[in-house]
Amino acid sequence: GKGYIYGERTIDVNDWFFACHFHQDPVMPGPLGIESMFQILQVYMIEEGLGSEMKNPRFNQVLDQISWRYRGQVTTVNKQMSVDLHITKIEKTESRITITADGNLFKDGLRIFEVSGLIFCVEEERS
Repeated sequence: GKGYIYGERTIDVNDWFFACHFHQDPVMPGPLGIESMFQILQVYMIEEGLGSEMKNPRFNQVLDQISWRYRGQVTTVNKQMSVDLHITKIEKTESRITITADGNLFKDGLRIFEVSGLIFCVEEERS
């Protein structure tokens, strides 16, 4: 109920990870799906101006509460990957803004990742 984010990407058979993840089994590493969710949260925070009042902002991931289930892989035969995130909480303090979200990753319209408790923040960098 706090926000919704959607992003998509065309799969390219020449993507670097297909050639080096598993020997003779070209798949996208699962953590890159999670990384795509963190990246789309970062874009959201920038576009919403979250942290814009900070003098030295830094993005950070919080990995201790994430729950991740997957049922498939992105391979070279797939055409499109898409991600959607449902923001469940936004917390603000003087030096940190934290977003918690649940998300899904799809390949060609089929959901293959389900993530809950994804936490991303922008915080004041300490010198």
